[in-house]
Amino acid sequence: MAQVFICQVSESPCQLVNQVLLTDVTVEQLAEMGISAASLAQATTLGFGLVFFLAVAGLVAGWIVRLIRTI
Repeated sequence: MAQVFICQVSESPCQLVNQVLLTDVTVEQLAEMGISAASLAQATTLGFGLVFFLAVAGLVAGWIVRLIRTI
């Protein structure tokens, strides 16, 4: 059973008096909070893409350092 706090008003940070505990979150409630399948796919793609980019950047930096040391 998932437990999620949501804010009843649109303010950041949310005051404690405006927070409500949801114990069973449905797809409709997630959509009301702005979480959709497209946003989850976008966040996952961004995460994997960032990790892959940093790994390749580190690999290329290592190759450059090795090339400079051999010269």
